[in-house]
Amino acid sequence: MKVAKSIALTLLLIIFAILFAFYFVKLREKRPGEELKEVLKELEEKEIAPIPRGPVILKGKACWVWGTTFREYGVDYVVDKMAELGMRHVFVLVKGTSGSVAKDVISEVLPKAHEKGIYVHAWIVCFKDKSRVDATPDSYSYRKYLLEIILTFLLLNSSGHFVDGIHLDYICYGGFAHHRWRVISSFVREVRELIDRIAPGTILSIASKAEKYDSKADLLESALFYGQNYEDLSEYVDLFCPMTYYLDYNIPPDFIGIAARWVKEVTKRPVFAGIQVHPSEHPETEGKEPEPSELLSCLTSCLENGVDGVVFFRFKMLLLKWDKYAELIKSFEI
Repeated sequence: MKVAKSIALTLLLIIFAILFAFYFVKLREKRPGEELKEVLKELEEKEIAPIPRGPVILKGKACWVWGTTFREYGVDYVVDKMAELGMRHVFVLVKGTSGSVAKDVISEVLPKAHEKGIYVHAWIVCFKDKSRVDATPDSYSYRKYLLEIILTFLLLNSSGHFVDGIHLDYICYGGFAHHRWRVISSFVREVRELIDRIAPGTILSIASKAEKYDSKADLLESALFYGQNYEDLSEYVDLFCPMTYYLDYNIPPDFIGIAARWVKEVTKRPVFAGIQVHPSEHPETEGKEPEPSELLSCLTSCLENGVDGVVFFRFKMLLLKWDKYAELIKSFEI
């Protein structure tokens, strides 16, 4: 009996020691929110001086463009087509969901777009990355990795041309994150602080969620579902780009401007409404392309509701369907 008690006591002590060691290690782990301190410390050690940016007018037509589109058609051709349509802003994908990071395309785009009067934003996919298992808003290591990527593009110098903005995409959880919005906001705040330290004047924008259109409350709830608290994010974000895709969410096209106006009312920030030109992904309309009349309704709705701009997703579809959409977009002024 005494031997059994002794063995049991020894096992309990071992289990306690293991649990204590695990707890101690967890206490010593770096928490999300501390990564910016390390990045800023490294900046100070390298004595990198701030590079201020000029004023950026947050109004007009814009487009999301994949790097592959520039490679397929050529940078000169795509930039010329953007200028022909009257685009004032371009969001160039530099880090996608695959996790790959590319500087070559945006380096070539910068001087050519600036020559045409087009502002250039580095479009960065945040918390969706097939190359890393730690790609979550709760990961210290991944958040630091993202900040280092953002820093790379803030410092990118292409013949004296610098990016005008940093655009964050997938800046959210996958869902059921109503009570985790502070984690998302804390990372956006860190990006804001990094921008203000190294490139004051650079625009910070986000591709924001907007999936329900029955009311302003429903729209805000649909964003909060993914961990985006619009009111809190407005403290750090200069421009909101809600992904108001009428076909994907199976709503009337003239609701686009209303939804974007709600975002503007809550954030009190400039808003570019996301305009769908890609085939529908909704089960009831899958594969359907926007008709010119529907596109016109979307654009008119934005104009009537005081939206600051529109951003088309994605630009390759405009190139593929140039005869269908170009004249309408050229004639639209916002």
